[in-house]
Amino acid sequence: MGTFAALLSKPGSYIPEEKREEFLSHLEALFRAGGMMDSEHVLLYGKKFTLIKFASSTDEGMNFCYNYFEDDFWENAGFTRESCSVWSGKIGYQQFRNVIVAAYVLQEQYTEGVSITFINTFPAY
Repeated sequence: MGTFAALLSKPGSYIPEEKREEFLSHLEALFRAGGMMDSEHVLLYGKKFTLIKFASSTDEGMNFCYNYFEDDFWENAGFTRESCSVWSGKIGYQQFRNVIVAAYVLQEQYTEGVSITFINTFPAY
């Protein structure tokens, strides 16, 4: 149960190499402006603390699980730099969801070939 989103693409659809850096730059800006953050565990004076920090890009991509504006944790989401694609698990129904759906739509706009953003919402009983 929950809300999931994905980009459904025709096999062979891809983001052209010359557009990848531009796409990734826009994607990182979207995640930062949308309040996507990650958690970090630290040990301070013998006590364990969980801190939140801005999601940051690495050589592999970006990974985050918290939205600052929604003030809630969700399943991890992010993007993979190698395949130049957004990924996510459950995304909820508020700000976290809105940012992830916007990221899939952004990927859809840069993708050569047929693709569409899909949102599947199951009602909570």
